[in-house]
Amino acid sequence: MLSVHRYRQISESIHLILNPLSVEQLALVKDICSSTHSHAALDLCCGRGEILRRFAIRFGTTCVGVDIHPPLIEQAKKRARTLDLKHAVEFQLGDGAGPGPTGRTFDVVASIGTSWIGGGLVGTLDLMRTSAADDAWFLIGDVFWERTPADAVALGANTADQHGDLATTLAWINGAGFDLVEMVVASPDDWDRYSASQWLNVHGWLTDNPSDPEAAEVREWRDRSRRGYLTDRGAMSWAVFVLKSSQP
Repeated sequence: MLSVHRYRQISESIHLILNPLSVEQLALVKDICSSTHSHAALDLCCGRGEILRRFAIRFGTTCVGVDIHPPLIEQAKKRARTLDLKHAVEFQLGDGAGPGPTGRTFDVVASIGTSWIGGGLVGTLDLMRTSAADDAWFLIGDVFWERTPADAVALGANTADQHGDLATTLAWINGAGFDLVEMVVASPDDWDRYSASQWLNVHGWLTDNPSDPEAAEVREWRDRSRRGYLTDRGAMSWAVFVLKSSQP
């Protein structure tokens, strides 16, 4: 049975940023955190590690990424070596859902597009807090609804009950003991580029691997996700929410 990790390995094969953020928006997220004197950063479910590489280049401090999928960790390590950043960025194979997965605390704790590790936004924030130093920045990238999704999209994405509109998201953030201090929202064009480029990646993989045992499932996943996206394009949006703890 095809796993989500395997499908994303194929559909996001050429992506460095594994979410709808543009390069400029990712730079903005980094700049927002620039007032912190120290910048040791942790990224839970770091993917190919692009956000950490940018933090390391900007601030020259230690960054640690954790991801459960071995191919992504290997790709992250390889790119860090290529950019001569292996002294500043450390990538670990592990489960980001574990409390304090590195046994250390950090000035910036990120979970960008991976709120499922804690069963939703609130649970993931609780996980992130276990790795946070005093006065840390929290970066959580998550879906929100611009308008109520059509049933087909809600069922296909299986996220209708896990996400809310911006007002609901703010209430969840406040209820978890955090203040929303900034946010960077993906534009409709960012969403299109992120989603449509995946269709092309999958098309190329299917063309090159027509007899692969996983080909039928890969095609089915692509067709389902594409249909869901186009059925109600614009209902779902995405943002990085920049938070500070409001608890003493």
